[in-house]
Amino acid sequence: MIMGSNCPLSLWSEPQTFSVQEIARPTKNFPQIDLSVVAPTLSELRQSGWLARTLHIQSTYLAPDGLIYLLLPPAWRYLAIRQLKGAGLVLDSTYWHLPHIQSSRYLVPMSKTAADYALQKLIMLAPWKRLLLSATLQVPGSDRTFGWLVPSVAFVVRQPNAAKLFTWLTAAGAEALPDAHVSHVILTTSWRKNHGAVTLHGLAAKAAHSQGQLVWVAKTRSAQLYGERHLAEEERLAVLGATARQAGAHVPQPFASLQVGNQRVFLETAQDGVPLVTTLRARPSNFARVIDSIGTWLLNWNCLSAHSTVIDSTFLEKGIWQPATLLSQSLGQPQAYLKWLQERFSKLIGTTVPFVAAHNDLTMWNVLGHQQGQLSIVDWEEATSSSLPLMDVFYVFTDAAAATDNYANRLHAYQSCFAPNGKYFDLVAQWQERIQKALGISDEVVLLSSHACWLHHAANESSVSESPVSDLRVNKSGSEESSPAKPFLEILQWIIEHRT
Repeated sequence: MIMGSNCPLSLWSEPQTFSVQEIARPTKNFPQIDLSVVAPTLSELRQSGWLARTLHIQSTYLAPDGLIYLLLPPAWRYLAIRQLKGAGLVLDSTYWHLPHIQSSRYLVPMSKTAADYALQKLIMLAPWKRLLLSATLQVPGSDRTFGWLVPSVAFVVRQPNAAKLFTWLTAAGAEALPDAHVSHVILTTSWRKNHGAVTLHGLAAKAAHSQGQLVWVAKTRSAQLYGERHLAEEERLAVLGATARQAGAHVPQPFASLQVGNQRVFLETAQDGVPLVTTLRARPSNFARVIDSIGTWLLNWNCLSAHSTVIDSTFLEKGIWQPATLLSQSLGQPQAYLKWLQERFSKLIGTTVPFVAAHNDLTMWNVLGHQQGQLSIVDWEEATSSSLPLMDVFYVFTDAAAATDNYANRLHAYQSCFAPNGKYFDLVAQWQERIQKALGISDEVVLLSSHACWLHHAANESSVSESPVSDLRVNKSGSEESSPAKPFLEILQWIIEHRT
């Protein structure tokens, strides 16, 4: 049940409609509500009796294990909670929507443990904002006060005897890992929206672990579109995890799965370390060290997973011609580019090439660094066991260069790595050459891989309505702003212009 016109679109599902008369005088067939959302606009709140009427309806129809999710301005929260407590309900928890309610990608419990973890390892904020928020939450009792006063905060209310929020998940984690005591769950959604995973981070209770330590990660999908669909990451980790570890990286291991209604959820081991985006933003001079670590692992992984594959017309159609056609409306002179691709690379049909396993999403958010210099690689949903060589190389080196400049401009980052006068060209060229020689691939295959890489990422980019969260950058004044709406398309257009 959703009441109020300010409900985030991400919380909408296919509604079952009831008339005003049915709501006012429910029949025996009127359903109990598992999830009620109260999200009014200010004009609705100013209508006489609107909030009291709404909360009465919500509490009347709430199922025994149901939840009421309150998204109210600060001035109205105390009144709402008092009325719901008067109806016999209890406040379960308080969640912070980040970056804000209408564009939520992170739901963070209002506690210092959860906020510290989210600010250090999940969310890119200006350093002064991170320090200010962390310092604020150091004050005893500040998390409760913070929750009542700041915008973009939701309150979760339930029946006194109902299960606590996320009990179904923390119980599954505790059954598989008896020593794990999770006290907070942070929920994040993919920038791909319904096309990506929903990730839940289970954080340890302070009494059992050091503050803010990640115990496990759980993954599922948006129920509206993918309720019964198999979770790709679990299968891909089973296929690719062993060689990725053998190559020298830490990789999550699925250890439990469960079914919640028609929804599949799996849990995987936590990966320690700090996202390398943090390392590169803080000190761009770390670029060479980061590239050497990633390059070493990719070289090992490519050699371990290499397998001979004959390039045929079906592969070129799916991997090159189709994405180029899809992007034709966004590219200058699309027919000329498609013709060039076909004339140039059709010659490779029948050629045997060493294909390799690929992660396909090696952003600096998905590569974690350890103090000992080791790497952890996470988020394997897009991975494949058979890819053109060097596609991960082109993407990850560009992303690392972009991270040194707060993702201000991905095209400039690409040019700094692959244009002959680029800042990082010599270092990147050395790694590209080492991997190329180790795999024994021709310059023509390298060129094909380059176009395939950026066609793939530009096509993925065009399939969603917003660019990746990693494209959120911090300007000189310390506020966030977005880089170009389609940075991968911009790289592809530059490559087309300079393809000779």
